[in-house]
Amino acid sequence: MQTSRTRPSTWTRRLATVGVLALALAACGGGDDDTDADDTDVVDAEADEPAAEPADDATTTEPTDAGDETTGATDESVSTTTPADDASGGTYEPGPIGYRVVSLLDEPVDVYVRTTGLVEAFEAQMGVEPGAVTEFFYPPEGGPLVITTAGSGDATCVATCDHILANVSSFDGSGDVHTLVLYEADGRVTTFDAYEEPAELLGNSNEMVAADPATGQFVAIAVDVTDADFGMRLGFDGVEGCLVSVNLDPSILVGGNQTPAFAYDGGSADVLVYANDDRECAGEPIGGPFTVEGGAGTRSMLVLTGSPGSMDAIVVGFLGSADASDAGDSGDTAAGGDAETAYALMADELTLQIGLPEDEADCLAPFVVDAIGLDVALVDGELIDLDEADAATQDLAFGGIVEGIEVCGIDPAILG
Repeated sequence: MQTSRTRPSTWTRRLATVGVLALALAACGGGDDDTDADDTDVVDAEADEPAAEPADDATTTEPTDAGDETTGATDESVSTTTPADDASGGTYEPGPIGYRVVSLLDEPVDVYVRTTGLVEAFEAQMGVEPGAVTEFFYPPEGGPLVITTAGSGDATCVATCDHILANVSSFDGSGDVHTLVLYEADGRVTTFDAYEEPAELLGNSNEMVAADPATGQFVAIAVDVTDADFGMRLGFDGVEGCLVSVNLDPSILVGGNQTPAFAYDGGSADVLVYANDDRECAGEPIGGPFTVEGGAGTRSMLVLTGSPGSMDAIVVGFLGSADASDAGDSGDTAAGGDAETAYALMADELTLQIGLPEDEADCLAPFVVDAIGLDVALVDGELIDLDEADAATQDLAFGGIVEGIEVCGIDPAILG
C-alpha cells in the first residue's frame, strides 16, 4: 500500500462518500439496510436456552417480518411475470452481502444469485458436491442466494418450485457475512444461517461470537447430528475435563440449534465429543478428534455431522480468519500474529489517509481488516492497496468503516 500521495487517492475520495452516508445513517438512528427479505422459513433458535435442543428436533419456523432465512420455499415478494428461464449468461453488479454454502446433503446442488423485482438469475457455482464449502458469493443488491437440486435449472422460479432447496436473503441486523449450512432434517432440506458479523445483538443462535484478539475460538454447529437428543459435551484431547462455552450459559450442551463457542490456547486444538451424561469428559469419546486451527484472534466453525460413534466434521474458518486447511502454512508466523500486523498497518493507513487520531485508527482498523478478510488484507506481510482492489473488496472495506465508526465513537465528518 502506498505510503505517500500528492493527491487524494481513489479510496480516500470514496471514504468521503462513506462519511456522508454515515452522517445520514446516524441522523436516521442506525445503519441497517431496510431491504425486505424473502418470504421463507428459518432455523433460528434462542441462544440463551438452558439446554441444547436435540438435532433430531431441529425445526423451521414460519417466516417473520424480520426476514428470517429459508428452506425449500417460494419468493412471493418478487414479480411472477418473468418467464422461468435458465440462468442468464450476462453479468451483474455484486451487492454488499456475501453468502457461502457448506453442503451436508448427500447429492450435489447448484448455487445461483438472483435479482429482485424483474427476476433474473446468475450461476454462482454448479454441482457443489456433498461436504464442500463454497467461496463467498455476492448477489445483486437486495437479491437472494438460491440453491437448487443439481442440473434442475429454472433458477428464476417463484411459484411451485420443488427444485429450489433454499432461497436466502439478509435482513436488518444480520450483517453482511453469512455462512449457510445446508442439511436435511425430518425429510426436508433445511438451511442454518450463521451470521458471522451481525450488525446488532439479536439474541439468537444464528449470531456468531465476536472475535477475541487474545485467543482462538471455534463455534460448534451440530444441526446435522442425529441420535443425540439430549446434547453432547466437548473436551480437548489430552486435557482433563469438559469445555465450557465462552458465549452461552455453562450448562448449554452441544446439539440442536445451539451454537456455543469455545476458546483454545496456542495455534490449534484437537476436539473430542463426549456423551451428555459424561460430565467429566473422562469416558470414551463418541466423536473426534477434530482439529481446529488458527490461533489468537481467529474464529472457525466446527460443523459436526453423523451420529454418536460415527461422527465427522467440517472445519470452516470465518471470513477474516485463517481457514483450518491453510493454518500453519505461513511458517513461523501464526494467524494471530498476522492479524495484529494487519491491524497495525491498517491503523497507520487510516491515520495517513484520513487523519484519524492514533487511538481511533487503532479501534477502527480491525473492523476494516475483518470486513475484507485477513487473507485478502495481508499478503506476504504487505497490506492490500485498496486503491488497486476490486470494487467488491472496497465495498467490504467501506462496510467495515461504517460499522466501526459508531462502535469507536468516531465523528463521521472526519471522513469527508
